[in-house]
Amino acid sequence: MAFNIATVSLNQAATITERLIGVTNKPIFLWGAPGIGKSAIVRQIVARLREAMGNIWGLIDVRGSQLAAVDTRGVPTVNKRRETSFAIPAWLPRVERDGGFGILLLDEFMLATPSVQAAFYQLLHERQLGDYKLPDGWVVIAASNRPEDGAGVHGRIDTAVTGRFATHLNITPDVDEVLEYANANNWDAKLYAFLDYRGRP
Repeated sequence: MAFNIATVSLNQAATITERLIGVTNKPIFLWGAPGIGKSAIVRQIVARLREAMGNIWGLIDVRGSQLAAVDTRGVPTVNKRRETSFAIPAWLPRVERDGGFGILLLDEFMLATPSVQAAFYQLLHERQLGDYKLPDGWVVIAASNRPEDGAGVHGRIDTAVTGRFATHLNITPDVDEVLEYANANNWDAKLYAFLDYRGRP
């Protein structure tokens, strides 16, 4: 990584993220290898918040790699006075449709084009995009592979991005956590035995 961040397991990342959501509305960044479960723990956090707070928490999962700049800022339209305004993208949270509380997950963040990342800056820093304002009860979580994962993330991680987050967490797999999940979800005994045998250093 281009900067020093805490290295945590999936369970630790979920616990830290959930507690931060309770005290700050600043965005949180989850880093980790492909397939490690970054998106899965966000879904887990939403489920726990629903149970703990007794209200409905929404989840909107947006893939930065699949967006163009126009998908973030909105399509320009011209009114009768020949003034330009932007139509708000449908994927952005709205209280009347998505509820007053939720997580907006910006997944594959570092696979997004520079123009898409730049469009996200205002959302991350000011909680708005143009005329759109993120509802007070919504939190932004970004997730990405790391440059060393060989997953298409290249170049320097811009401080314009890193400085906009409450914290960054570097997630690494923990064999005991995987085995606990496997046991709870009735994985094939052979896979369980293989992980138990080969998964430990």
